[in-house]
Amino acid sequence: MHDLDPVFDAFSREPRLGEIAAEIGFVRPLLIQSMYIFKQPHIGGEVHCHQDSSFLHTWPESCAGFWFALED
Repeated sequence: MHDLDPVFDAFSREPRLGEIAAEIGFVRPLLIQSMYIFKQPHIGGEVHCHQDSSFLHTWPESCAGFWFALED
């Protein structure tokens, strides 16, 4: 999405996100994926901490995601 929408691109490339990635040990962080997840109220459950390494393969495991909950 960050390659298709200018507003989403600006948010996804916010310098503070790169700074946070550096603070947790990433040397050259890259933006490889961005998406929306539309979750309707009262449908489904809470999403707990989890690993997405079964979807984004790296060796050694070196991928981290930032997740932001938005409300309208």
